[in-house]
Amino acid sequence: METIKLKVSKRFYHQFMAIIEKCNPQDLQIVGDSYEDSKSYLDNQLKELESGSAEFISLEELDNALERVISQYDN
Repeated sequence: METIKLKVSKRFYHQFMAIIEKCNPQDLQIVGDSYEDSKSYLDNQLKELESGSAEFISLEELDNALERVISQYDN
């Protein structure tokens, strides 16, 4: 499948979605607009790495943190 990004006016949005939702899911799928959010997040992470301000934890610290979370929900 190919991906395109469209901007649709608020007044036309519901009509547009009604048309799109009638299409066969094998031919057309609605994809959330997470590209900008992902790009912004990754840009910020890269800046932290480049500036040296990123915080890291060891595998042991990660394992301990996961064990604490799992034990909270373990019944």
